[in-house]
Amino acid sequence: MRNAPWKNAAFPGLWMPVILITAMAFSPLSPWMDAVPDFDSQVFLTCSKLINDGWVMYRDIFDHKGPFIYLYDLAGWKLGGTWGVWLLALFFHGISWYYYDRMAYRITRSRQTAHLTSLFVILMQMQLGEDNTVELVCMPFLTYTVSVLIHHIRNGKPLKKQRATAMAACFAVVLLVKPNFAACAVFPALYVLIRTVLQKEWKLTGTYLLCLAAGMALVLIPVWGYLAANGALKAFVDTYLIFNFRYSSVVSLPMRTESFFRLFVFTPMSLLACFFGAGATLQLIRKKEYRKVIFLNAWMLFTAILNLGLSGFAYRHYIVPVIPVWCVFIALYWKNAGERLRKAGWLCMLGSVLVYGRGCWLNVRILCDPGRNQEMYRVAETIKEHSAPEDRIALYDAPPYLYVLSQRKPATRYIYQYPPFSMKEELKEEFFEDIYRNRPKMLVVAPELEQEFARSFRKEYQRIHLPESGFRIFKRKK
Repeated sequence: MRNAPWKNAAFPGLWMPVILITAMAFSPLSPWMDAVPDFDSQVFLTCSKLINDGWVMYRDIFDHKGPFIYLYDLAGWKLGGTWGVWLLALFFHGISWYYYDRMAYRITRSRQTAHLTSLFVILMQMQLGEDNTVELVCMPFLTYTVSVLIHHIRNGKPLKKQRATAMAACFAVVLLVKPNFAACAVFPALYVLIRTVLQKEWKLTGTYLLCLAAGMALVLIPVWGYLAANGALKAFVDTYLIFNFRYSSVVSLPMRTESFFRLFVFTPMSLLACFFGAGATLQLIRKKEYRKVIFLNAWMLFTAILNLGLSGFAYRHYIVPVIPVWCVFIALYWKNAGERLRKAGWLCMLGSVLVYGRGCWLNVRILCDPGRNQEMYRVAETIKEHSAPEDRIALYDAPPYLYVLSQRKPATRYIYQYPPFSMKEELKEEFFEDIYRNRPKMLVVAPELEQEFARSFRKEYQRIHLPESGFRIFKRKK
């Protein structure tokens, strides 16, 4: 296979669009799929659509993710709605792939190995990160910082000021997406800074401190300035910092421990990473030039998964921010692998792709289920039929994407209710106060909450019967 495409130095650039579009053709927001997005994606799309219509995040809309996920979706709406978000996903995956290929090549010095390694990890990222997740938004920034760290270690030269500033800016972006993803982003910057302190290079230390401060300021000041100017800074602190701390603090230590081990060991991708990590360590630990890379990568892997496990939850996409670290281990493994080890490695990688490919296909089948999608559109059409475009509506434990499909604005800042309401009772009270005060034209209620709704609003609303619907739809009488 002398002329195999992956042996070409330009392989990612030549084949990237074809592979990206093919792999992402089955994602929820793909223009070829008639799929209603999953819940998190619905929240992000609805929030960004409201922002596009003049609402202010955190002040007018409640959600506890960082501002950059909404900026990502807002840019997608500007480009062309959900198609625009999907195109942005291709772009973000493409940037990540570029840096995966660079870091793998810096380790192996083999174009073929670097291309195949980066192809494998980007397939994993696309399967797990999909097209509209906080993990996907973080990945170009995480892959850049890890790539810069590997380059810095391998060439042994002082880090350029521009790269130090960019690393700090990347850390700030990740911090404003989801804080427990920031471990991988902050680790390279801390390593560069601590190294200069240990070597007593005080002038360089001062320069790096200024660069790191400047990089963070470039991101944080505009965001905080926008929130302060629009009266949303206090709501941002209450939601993103205080509520998230409370949200994670209710999780017990056994749940956190279980989450950590499930992420670290009990997923196919983690087991594969352990295989490559152990293989790379056994092969290269005796070689002095690789000890630092192996040690730092192992420490970064441990601290990253420890931070991810703090939430107490172990959804499969939580593991995506660790993929850049795994990319380094896989590249190190190929560096000195013999023929038998190479065959074992390729079999493991192929098996992992098949396992996650099957999971991705099952997820697509659920999202594209005709019954699920038709019901959403039927409810949206019913709302349109019984209300005017200027009327407000409210959803009580119903899919937030109904706001987008029905083209109606919410009568409350709480576009979804659970799990936040189960964490803080005051939020539920504020939601009902909004309903009493704003008197929405239509209400869509989950069946299990119908009795609770009826006790509060029976006199003001009448039910609209929609055959074979899983939701209860109510219209205000006057």
